[in-house]
Amino acid sequence: MGVADRWKDWEEPQQQGGVRFKAPRLTSAVRLLLIINVAVFLLLWLVPLILSSETATQSCIDVFGLYPVDWAAPYLPIWQFLTYGFLHDPGSPSHLFWNMLLLYFFGTMLEEVLGHRRFLTAYGIGLFVGAGLHCLGFMLSWVGHSAVVGASGAILCVTVACAVFHPNRSVLVFFIPVTLKVLVGCLVFFDIFWVVKGMGGEQTGTAHLVHLGGAAFGFFGARRGWLQKDLFARFQARRAIRVEEKRRDDEGVVDGLLQKISEEGLGSLSEKEKTALKRASERSKG
Repeated sequence: MGVADRWKDWEEPQQQGGVRFKAPRLTSAVRLLLIINVAVFLLLWLVPLILSSETATQSCIDVFGLYPVDWAAPYLPIWQFLTYGFLHDPGSPSHLFWNMLLLYFFGTMLEEVLGHRRFLTAYGIGLFVGAGLHCLGFMLSWVGHSAVVGASGAILCVTVACAVFHPNRSVLVFFIPVTLKVLVGCLVFFDIFWVVKGMGGEQTGTAHLVHLGGAAFGFFGARRGWLQKDLFARFQARRAIRVEEKRRDDEGVVDGLLQKISEEGLGSLSEKEKTALKRASERSKG
């Protein structure tokens, strides 16, 4: 079943009688992401109570949030490009709520098309690209010095990808039906507007460049077919090919050495050839 065929399943409620609310089935990757994000949020909330330290949460955010102001060789915490997306400020539960709500509706939609492995790959790359664009903005002094946390970059990646696959699908926004292309267009325009304002020194406290980075990858990834490619399957296929080529090479070496033994005897083999024969034999048994 292709991408277009899978989207037909999402069209049916609309075709049968206008826009209807239908809660999507919770998919495996989205369930995993929801659990991780909520668990980390609760952990950050409990850390000050457990350690009896009011600064413990901020310390965790400084280490695992995206905090380029603190980067200086040799301290280059590359892990922040991913870990920031699983942190949400305990003082702002609404941030977590809206991100997880969008993840539930649009993440399940996209996972039905891509499958759980390709969906998780797209989600992770969305976080990475959003972080990269934010760091570029930091170097150009377009953004503030606060640590960035939240899954919004990946959420925009997922939402934009859904809009590319099916731009005219209607969704309810505060009980008002709008098409996905209109919704995404408004979200992206809002972020671009505030990025431009930020270049003039006006900051909102929201990492709009992270949003735009995720949105850009979602758009081009869906349009160019990157999201549909299974990077892990390709890696496994190439690894299988290399293993098979190595096996054939070993067989060729063994055949040549056995031929030499047949013609000249075992004593004709050098120590290097004996070692090669022994290794090839052990690999064939394994």
